[in-house]
Amino acid sequence: MDFLTGKLPEGARKVFGCITKCLGLATFIIISWKLFLYGNALFRAGEVSPTLRMPIYYIAYAIGFCCLVECLILFYELLRTLKRVTT
Repeated sequence: MDFLTGKLPEGARKVFGCITKCLGLATFIIISWKLFLYGNALFRAGEVSPTLRMPIYYIAYAIGFCCLVECLILFYELLRTLKRVTT
């Protein structure tokens, strides 16, 4: 991807970076939200793993939390990109 965007002018590269970070942020927000909803459904249903009989909802919550961390990172990177666009 860097090979293709490297040929773009500097302003277009910054705009492209902002757009991709916004799309990534929106995607991870939706994934995180859906994982927390899925975790709640697993909790209410009392789902456990077949072999160890461990609750499964912990995994959905943990992955949803990791997606939230990724959202924070993407938001920070978006702010850094926007700061570079304005200066």
